[in-house]
Parts: sequence; C-alpha cells; structure tokens
Amino acid sequence: MMPAVCVAIAFLEKLFGLLTTDGVVIAGTLVFAVATLILAFIHNVPLVLLALLAAGIAWTSMTSSLNITVQLAVPAWVQARALGTYQMVFQGGSAIGSIVWGVAAEHWGMPSALFVAAIGLVGGTFTARRYPLLSGKLDLGPALRRAEPLVVIELQPEEGPVLVTLEYCINPVQAEEFIAAINALRVVRLRDGAIRWGIFHDTSQPNRYLETFIVESWVDHLRQYERFTVADREIRERVFAFHQGDKPPVISHMIYARQSQEAPA
Repeated sequence: MMPAVCVAIAFLEKLFGLLTTDGVVIAGTLVFAVATLILAFIHNVPLVLLALLAAGIAWTSMTSSLNITVQLAVPAWVQARALGTYQMVFQGGSAIGSIVWGVAAEHWGMPSALFVAAIGLVGGTFTARRYPLLSGKLDLGPALRRAEPLVVIELQPEEGPVLVTLEYCINPVQAEEFIAAINALRVVRLRDGAIRWGIFHDTSQPNRYLETFIVESWVDHLRQYERFTVADREIRERVFAFHQGDKPPVISHMIYARQSQEAPA
C-alpha cells in the first residue's frame, strides 16, 4: 500500500507542477470528482484510501493556486483586503455547501448526493475557458515614484477635501477617442481613492477639456501616488497622448477653503 501511495503523490505533484494555474484547478477538480465517485460506489478500503489521498493533494493544490491567484490579480496595496474578501466568500461558500449537500444526502441518500456532486464538479470545469484565472496581462507592480505636488501652504494630513484638475487641449476630431480613453482613467482615479470624478468641455473653447476629481483628504491624495501601477501609467499615457502642445496638461491641486473658527479680535 505504501509504495502505491508514494507513487501517487509523486505523480500528482509532478503533474500539477507542469500545469498552468487554470490547469491545476481543472485537474484538481477532476481528481476530486473521481474521488467523490469512488467514495459513492466503491467499498474497497485501499482504493478508497488512495482516492482520499489524491483528493487531499488536489484540494491543497487548488486552494494554494487560488490563494496565489487572488494576490497576483490585484495591486500590492489592496492584496490584504482582496485576500480577506476571498477567504470570507470561500469559507462562507463551504459552510453553505455543507448544509446543502447534507440536506441532499438526507433526502437522496449518500451515494446519489455524492454522484450529483461529482457531476457538478465536472460541469464546473467547462467555465474555465470563459472565466480564466489571471487572464489579463496587466502589470500591477508599482509605477516609478512620481514627484508629489508642490505645496507652499501648511497642510494637515487629514485636511480636505482636495480638488485636482487637469486641463487638456484636444483636437476636436479626436474628441470621441479622447473621451473613451479618459473614461478608462476614471476607473483608476476612483479605485485609488477619488470620491467624485468628471470630465468637462469648455463651451467657449472647443479644444479645451477639464478633468476633475475630488479626494477626501490630503493624505488620501498622497496615497494615490503610492497606489499608481505600471498598468495605470499606460492608461494615463494613452490619455495624455491626445493632449496637444509641448507641455503636459496643467495640473492644479486645490484644498477646500474652510472658514476660520477663531473669533475676531
């Protein structure tokens, strides 16, 4: 029995090592489905133990691959939150699934419930082509550090809100393409901390556009510089490519002007 177990472990580890992330998840799912069918209809103890061993290896390989995928699919600054959300959904789904299959086994019997579960596992693999893991080729690494905005007045980190404006000079012929490109940048601004975003067209100057976004505080705006990825920079460069002129778009950083609470002398 032990030599067969060692051979199975070595074979599965080598197989999973040669596969892509999607391949590991698909192969692991199929191995788990086969093990489930064996549990449902086979009563040979050594074979059942071997199936359980294979299922354990498949489960470990799948979960580790999914954990890594979650971390690689998001920028570094949001990895902890993304992994926490994933774990909550994963564990919550497991708990709900336990209830569902427990009820199914009570009403249909254990073999029938395991058989339906195995069919569901196999059917789920057909979604891999439509929803591949890490399908994009975005570079989510941090972009080179940009110079922080020039400040000549004293600001507190929590002071705000902050209004940021960028003034573009756009050829009217390219206006539609520019609007499409800058709406992709809108997603970046909002994701990185902006609470409001807009693009405005000057009614007196057809080639003048003004992008505006508001950030809750000055420190939140500085964090936007840290969250900017290489993929975000590519989106911004596509937008800036529409700008006409030797100089880049004019950028302004404005802090909300609050009335002083001090009483007059």
